[in-house]
Amino acid sequence: MDSGGQSLSTQLEDALAIVAREAPLHFARMRRQVGELTALIRVGEAPPMKLLFTEGPPWVRPGATGSVEVSLSRADLARLLRGELTIDEGIVSGAVQVRSQVDHLLRWFDGLASWLHGALRSPSLPALHHQFFSTGQTTPVRPKGNLTC
Repeated sequence: MDSGGQSLSTQLEDALAIVAREAPLHFARMRRQVGELTALIRVGEAPPMKLLFTEGPPWVRPGATGSVEVSLSRADLARLLRGELTIDEGIVSGAVQVRSQVDHLLRWFDGLASWLHGALRSPSLPALHHQFFSTGQTTPVRPKGNLTC
């Protein structure tokens, strides 16, 4: 796995673990909503990342297929994370490509919304968000003390 892909998968795994630890009710709700569905996320040229929540951690693994498949560029992922692009806008514009059965996609988006509600309440997530935009950093951020969102 290239360093960019490793960094993204490590950051995604860390983001999931942070919400599981700091907003466990939201994480549990997301797990119930998503159930056995898997998501395959492709970001640019990085190797695909498969998300599976019936087991784990680790929840992020190498993969080739998923119940929900999402593809986007690293630049569009950065736009999403900066709040410059919504998922809906990305899908309509073609910046975010999604392939799935409609019922799977709706369950996945419900789970994503629950996870995001937990992420907004997680004091450690801003440091990980900052890490995404820092260049050359491939190791997880472990902030000391409490950070505010």
